[in-house]
Amino acid sequence: MGQEQNQELISFNCPSCQKLLKVRQNLVGRTVKCPACMNVIQIPDSESMPTQPIPMMEHPPEPKPAPRSTAPISRLAPASKPAIKPVTGSKLASGRLRPGVKQLSPEEQAAKKKKTMMMLGGAIAGVIIIVLIAVFMSAQSARKQKELEENKRIAKVKQEQEEKEAREQKAQSVIKDVVKFEESVGVDYGSLLKKIREKKSDVKGTPFEKELAAKEDEVKQKVDVLRVVRETTRDFESNPKDFDRIIKQYDKLREDAQVIKNTDALVNEIEKLKVEVVKAQKKEVENVLASLESNVGGLMDKNQFKEALFECNKTFKDWPDAKSDIEKIVVKINQAQAEYQKKRYDWQVLYDGSATTGWDSVGCNLFIETDGLVIENKSSGLGFAAAGQADWQNYTVELNFKMVQGAVTIAVRFKAGEPSMAIPVARKFGSSWEKVTVTVKDNEMIFKQGDGEVKKVPVPDGTSAQGKVGFILKPNDKIIIKDIKAKLIE
Repeated sequence: MGQEQNQELISFNCPSCQKLLKVRQNLVGRTVKCPACMNVIQIPDSESMPTQPIPMMEHPPEPKPAPRSTAPISRLAPASKPAIKPVTGSKLASGRLRPGVKQLSPEEQAAKKKKTMMMLGGAIAGVIIIVLIAVFMSAQSARKQKELEENKRIAKVKQEQEEKEAREQKAQSVIKDVVKFEESVGVDYGSLLKKIREKKSDVKGTPFEKELAAKEDEVKQKVDVLRVVRETTRDFESNPKDFDRIIKQYDKLREDAQVIKNTDALVNEIEKLKVEVVKAQKKEVENVLASLESNVGGLMDKNQFKEALFECNKTFKDWPDAKSDIEKIVVKINQAQAEYQKKRYDWQVLYDGSATTGWDSVGCNLFIETDGLVIENKSSGLGFAAAGQADWQNYTVELNFKMVQGAVTIAVRFKAGEPSMAIPVARKFGSSWEKVTVTVKDNEMIFKQGDGEVKKVPVPDGTSAQGKVGFILKPNDKIIIKDIKAKLIE
């Protein structure tokens, strides 16, 4: 037994895990299990082991004799008490290079590191170039879209101008037709004068000849005035909005008729026709003003004040007699615009805790509880509720919410039926309130929930450019919100 204790110890690395093992020389050739990786290995002889020196302990403990068997090598003594972790790569667990691996000089290591940094820099430059190309392509697409819209606008303006010229030419043609028709009617009315002249021979030489001649002159003048009156009436029927010109023409016909003898009936008829035109003009002005106020009101609701003023200017050009009424509408527009600009960038409360005024929804029930506004989807499909203005583009929204069941998605620039920037809110159930802040500006959205980190995400292409604040819920989802407000940003 003393002889076995004096036997030399040999060291080798496990071929599977590279752990340094130390055994007695008399165990060479035996098959054992590695105590580290538990793989079956064969103890090599000293000739087949690497020639590199293996560090040994100065005074290793003498191993106990073991029977010759294939039992696990748990009795083998490690080279040192601290376990040497397996090392992958070009080095062994002992820190020495693997056989056949070349040790790089400092210059070679520096060159290799420089090459790696250059490859990394090239990759980063490639990514930057790709991003720049994408931005350029997006700008090009936007420019082309803008050019297309401008061409459409020019085409529309041109079409409107052509239609206006066509209407003016048609009106001019109608006037020429009226003049031509007036000439033809004059010939027809001449038939009556011809009849009178035919009868002149029957009264020639009698006291009635002079009276018939005077009657001939009187009838001729009356026929001429009546002919113009009828033409004026037909002219008004063809141009029901040309009130001023028709009224002036009736006034002139009345003056012409008053010169003729026995024309009371004719003057009364002309005055009656004129009164009908004045009534029609007044009614038309009322309709125009009512339509203008309706259009302007709709534009003001959308805060489109510039467009509302444009409508007033256009109406004034067509109806100058309605100037005073149009000026009153313009004053209202300017006042509303000044008030809007004053509070445009102030916080706007979307729920005051007492009413759901200004909210619209599809598939969701909105009702008020003590905690706040409850939004609940009892339908079988997606539901939504939204508040705010349809023309909002860049704005910040703040709210406190409490999940009751399911989950909710906040959608900024929300328009029903159109894709919006939707942000799923993290599910957090319980009685505690969670604060959410969402800011959307241009093509970027900033989102923060509770005390979490601020997240910036790009707005996907194809989403709405403007819209309200929306909440999207799946069937049976339920949420309570309070203190919700929004503010426009520059």
